[in-house]
Amino acid sequence: MIGRYAILAGRIRQDRTELDHVVERVERAIQARRQHTADQDLLLDAAALNLHDFCTGPERIFSHIATDVDQNVPTGPDWHRELPRQMTIELPGIRPSVLSMATARDVDE
Repeated sequence: MIGRYAILAGRIRQDRTELDHVVERVERAIQARRQHTADQDLLLDAAALNLHDFCTGPERIFSHIATDVDQNVPTGPDWHRELPRQMTIELPGIRPSVLSMATARDVDE
């Protein structure tokens, strides 16, 4: 059981590192867009793609938690909304809530 949680913690650390890199790439694309007016459309596309990656990063972390700890991953057409909501629930004896309700609302936006 402990090994499974060690693996989960490692995955979350990897995902957080990847998110840090995504943020750096978005910032670089935005800075480059300001300096290179001829390539604004390409640089804006790069920033948008990296922002998409940023949005899927927390989703991936929540999915790892839902799979390995909760042992219940939302499915169906609303799974994108249900997953952050699930992370607001405290599971006594299993895990604390991962997100506050306010953060879950922000994620839903």
